[in-house]
Amino acid sequence: PESDNINEASFAMANVYYRDKKYKNALAWYKRVQYTELNEEDQTEYFFKKGHCLFARKDFDEAAKAFYEVKDKDGLYGTMSLYFYSHIKYISEQYQTALIGFKKLQDHPTFSSIVPFYILQIYYMQQDYNSVVEYAGEHGEDFVGAAPENAKIVGLSYVRTKKYAEAIPYLKRYMEANSSATDFDYYELGYAQYSTGQYDEAAKNFGKITRTKDTIGQNASYLMGACCLKTGKKLEARRAFETASLYNYNQVIKEDALFNFAQLCFELSLSPFNEAISAFTRYIQEYPNSPRTEAAYDYLLDAFMSAKNYQRAIATIESLDYKNSKVDMAYQRLTYIRGQELFISQKYADAIDMFDKSIANGKYNRDLESLAHYWKAEANYRLGNVDVAVDQFKEFVNALGSINLEEYGRAHYNLGYAYFDKKQYTVANSWFRKYEKI
Repeated sequence: PESDNINEASFAMANVYYRDKKYKNALAWYKRVQYTELNEEDQTEYFFKKGHCLFARKDFDEAAKAFYEVKDKDGLYGTMSLYFYSHIKYISEQYQTALIGFKKLQDHPTFSSIVPFYILQIYYMQQDYNSVVEYAGEHGEDFVGAAPENAKIVGLSYVRTKKYAEAIPYLKRYMEANSSATDFDYYELGYAQYSTGQYDEAAKNFGKITRTKDTIGQNASYLMGACCLKTGKKLEARRAFETASLYNYNQVIKEDALFNFAQLCFELSLSPFNEAISAFTRYIQEYPNSPRTEAAYDYLLDAFMSAKNYQRAIATIESLDYKNSKVDMAYQRLTYIRGQELFISQKYADAIDMFDKSIANGKYNRDLESLAHYWKAEANYRLGNVDVAVDQFKEFVNALGSINLEEYGRAHYNLGYAYFDKKQYTVANSWFRKYEKI
């Protein structure tokens, strides 16, 4: 152990273990070496092999320190150290440091076929998409075609710079060479096709996306809806927009998808109450301040009238947290019509409740308000509430504009009968005479 050759012997022993790929043992011997006592050539070999042993054992931080010592040296070990050092920086996402090292190696005969792949990916990871396209162009189509991933990176870089037509051939080349394309791959190709007006092709790729419960899935469903709308496939568009409206990953897309879904339900007349009304009601509730809320109200009111399910229409309006004057106006009419339905079914008490609701919104249509008073009086008369009926018939008769309504004369006649029932014959006779003069 006291020999003057112990340092050289330790270095030689380490190299034996290194040659046999026994990196743990080799490291133990390299740690015994006093590298300052080695000549410059042996020092370069020492740092490279020690770094490679550490690299093989995945101790990348310590390996990088060893490679750093000699990465700028000439010769094989210096060049190899630079490559491994740059590789470690690449996998550590220290891309600029890695790029500097790889650029020094790109023309080296040993690494010229490997390093360009790193450089291309680094430019992409740095979001330097113009450099990706430029670098790929400098190395020609053979380089791009050498690995499917190259074509993908170039295609995606064109997408990121909004050059969608240029992106499509590269993305297709990648898809054709790759049997395990992901939802992301289908989405990017579909988006490029959508952006260039290739709606049918785009829809096919969006349709291949298997997941829906994430951002890509929501975006894909929305864009599929847009594609189908562009090609006149409204039923398919409706389904796609409905799916996109169910998720919260992108609120702008969710809102637009919900409005489009509701609009298509209305246009397609598919179960108008269950679909269009429910969808527009949901839109108004969720987006009361949207610029399209007024349009949603208009569609909703048209759907109410088309559905003719006045009972559910009224219940829906009553459930709304946000109403505008158009809704209140419709509510006045709907409750009046529903009151008449109940009156015809001889459900007079329920009819009176509806007429009261209509009267409460009477400012929108005074004729409807007067008519609600009239039919409320008729319902009370049939329930035997003669005194109440008399007051309400009089309220109707005295209402402004009631004289122009068909029920005006009938109200006089009914008042005559009501007073007759009350055995107030003189008053009854007076109302009958007034009726005759109308």
